[in-house]
Amino acid sequence: MSADFPSGERGTRWRTADYDIDPYTGAVRSLGRASRAAVCQVDGCNRELSGEKAYLQRYSVCEQHFKADASVLHGQEVRFCQQCNKFQDLREFEGARRSCAARSKDRNMRRRLQTTGQQKGNRAGDQEATTLPLHFEL
Repeated sequence: MSADFPSGERGTRWRTADYDIDPYTGAVRSLGRASRAAVCQVDGCNRELSGEKAYLQRYSVCEQHFKADASVLHGQEVRFCQQCNKFQDLREFEGARRSCAARSKDRNMRRRLQTTGQQKGNRAGDQEATTLPLHFEL
């Protein structure tokens, strides 16, 4: 069974089994196909991720390659950055760290700014404390 829906091209026909019309807005939505089981995206792995944790399924990486020091993806040596949640070239990492250098640098800068702000606040409090009398005589 087919139905005509307005589109940019004349004569385009969509099967109603593949699409749904929102009764309130009239928007046409694709119902999508049956989803395939997620598999690890690393070259040659193809491990099914249906039993893995949700975040591993979301990023299509198995536990082994999530924690690996190096993996091969599209012929390139990469590592999974746990801050960016994506595979990046090994040159982006410092040593065996799991976060790329750019994210580590940003994080360290934020930490330094927070620490500096706290120290300035403490110093101001110390100065106020020194201006008050240390003991009272009655």
